[in-house]
Amino acid sequence: MRMFWAVAYIPLTVLAVSALILTLGGGYLFGLPVGTVADSIGATVGAGAAFLLGRTLVLAYIPLTVLAVSASVLKPAP
Repeated sequence: MRMFWAVAYIPLTVLAVSALILTLGGGYLFGLPVGTVADSIGATVGAGAAFLLGRTLVLAYIPLTVLAVSASVLKPAP
């Protein structure tokens, strides 16, 4: 069950669920020492996963969006 909490913490971190709620939930379910370890593992791996997703998926999308927006903004007037 403890490992499940750390694994469940990862996608919730990527989806930007409040860390306060997740951390308090882990402490309540498992107590202070075990909850701290499970929360730390889940938060660290989740932050790394969010970084990698942002670095790979979103980084490819941003230049296309910026080019589209800047082309529509800088369009010459008739």
